[in-house]
Amino acid sequence: MADSHVSALSDADADIVRRVVAGDLPAFELLMRRHNRRLFRLARATLRNDAGAEDALQDAYLKAFRALGQFRGDAVLAT
Repeated sequence: MADSHVSALSDADADIVRRVVAGDLPAFELLMRRHNRRLFRLARATLRNDAGAEDALQDAYLKAFRALGQFRGDAVLAT
């Protein structure tokens, strides 16, 4: 990930993304904790089911983790 692309992220998110990409796997938990409440509310509002929202969020986190190294930083990380 080029540093010029990370400028779209908040400084804190950009730092955490760099750490995760560099191999600091526990740093991914920081990203999850930072965005979890908002993302869960969105998933629950969309799916209208707590269990379904939890499953969808868990799947989204797994996909995000696998693709984080490809994240260019052109958008806010939470999106």
